[in-house]
Amino acid sequence: MISANHLNYSGSTPAEVVQAAICSVRLQSQGDLPWLMALTDSITAIDDDYNSPSIQQHIDLRQAQALDPVISRVVHLVKIGKRPSVKENKGESGEVQQMLLTWNKLSLGSDNILYHKMSLNQQVVLLRQLRLTIFKELHEDMGHLGVERVFDLAKSRFYWPNMKEDITHYVTKVC
Repeated sequence: MISANHLNYSGSTPAEVVQAAICSVRLQSQGDLPWLMALTDSITAIDDDYNSPSIQQHIDLRQAQALDPVISRVVHLVKIGKRPSVKENKGESGEVQQMLLTWNKLSLGSDNILYHKMSLNQQVVLLRQLRLTIFKELHEDMGHLGVERVFDLAKSRFYWPNMKEDITHYVTKVC
């Protein structure tokens, strides 16, 4: 279960977002429910029968993304529909440049949340501050799953540049 000491982020909304996603991953991995997109700007509830707390509050991922300097910059560019030229791109931070490498896969949902399209799924572009929580919850708290399983679970819901490398590093070097 997620707890406040797992987070390196100030504010309660991101913790609720991650909690909803983790509950979704756990329930889906147990075969208890089909795909559940737990991260939206709508209310999501998960039954207490699964030993997971009910999530009754409004989850505002849009606001969390707006407060992140990298994601908010990419959201702005996607919103105005202007892919930076090579010269303009050099003026962006390294993280923004990495995100823009997948320009054709980035989109704003009707909920104004930044998504990355992958095949049939839309992945939520995840804040850097929430990644450690995802690593801990999907690797440690689910029985020390291996790199491939953690990566598969994470990529079915989230996106960030160098995701596989970050997960591999965490599973093989940090934990």
